[in-house]
Amino acid sequence: MTKPGPSVQAGAQKHIDRYEIVRLVHRGAMGTIYKATDTATGEVVALKVPDLSFGARPQFYDAFRREAALLEELDHPGIVRFRRADGRDLHYLALEFLDGEDLRGVFRREAPLPLSRTAEIGLALCETLAYLHGRRIAYLDLKPENVIRTVDGRLVLVDFGLARTMGKRELIEDRAETGLPQGTPDYASPEQVAGKEADWRSDIYSLGIVLFEAVTGRLPFAGRTPEARARRRLYLDPIPPRVFKSDLSPAWQELILRAIEREPAARFQNVQDMARSIRDPLAVPLTSRAARTEAPGLGDAVRGWLLSLIGRSP
Repeated sequence: MTKPGPSVQAGAQKHIDRYEIVRLVHRGAMGTIYKATDTATGEVVALKVPDLSFGARPQFYDAFRREAALLEELDHPGIVRFRRADGRDLHYLALEFLDGEDLRGVFRREAPLPLSRTAEIGLALCETLAYLHGRRIAYLDLKPENVIRTVDGRLVLVDFGLARTMGKRELIEDRAETGLPQGTPDYASPEQVAGKEADWRSDIYSLGIVLFEAVTGRLPFAGRTPEARARRRLYLDPIPPRVFKSDLSPAWQELILRAIEREPAARFQNVQDMARSIRDPLAVPLTSRAARTEAPGLGDAVRGWLLSLIGRSP
């Protein structure tokens, strides 16, 4: 394991190594992002600095360095570009600065989105995920906050802190024991919620949640907290999106429901198939569950949802 060195606290200084801090951009669960200027090149960058509270945990710095190593090897317009990582003890990561806003801001302001825009988002993310999956990398933290729409129209994935190479046991064996975050409950797959092995099909699940939110402005599971909503996906079917958007076509509903099937084997098995279905939703085979959700009453999914609204367990 990497021995953690001195911590960096940008709030107490104007510079970190060769970077001049311009302003705070975002403070997250595991670190802080600053807009900064590289005084050696003049380039404006996003400077990612780990949270000081993790300073006593060598595993956290190992994960931070693995993120840097992974990003350094990737080259795709849908992935934030690596610039530089310190080789000493300051522990920071310099990345391309993206001028734009995340999809959370877009959804908050504009959802539900037209299907044309939802399809655009889905296809762009499928393309980026296909690039990652082709390199045996699972992203494992797809959510609106981690997708930036730039001013030139790109959709870019940021924050690769949970990404890992498939087929290799994670160096951090148990995130719960290290105290490190384990994902985002509202977008994590059932296997992630249950602490089981996750692969590229977890990314497909999370993308399905993002598309659900895009077309309805809502999430497919009810509950008072994100953790409660996450637990429900272990034993309840999702609320059909047509409950919230009655004019959504059955074909689009089936596409979304297939992406967020509880069992990984029942989902799209790769993002290429999902992309083909986004281009032509009628090509998605109708499953027995989809047929049930079209029946009067909409079945157990809505019953569980209604019970949750009045505070009862299904």
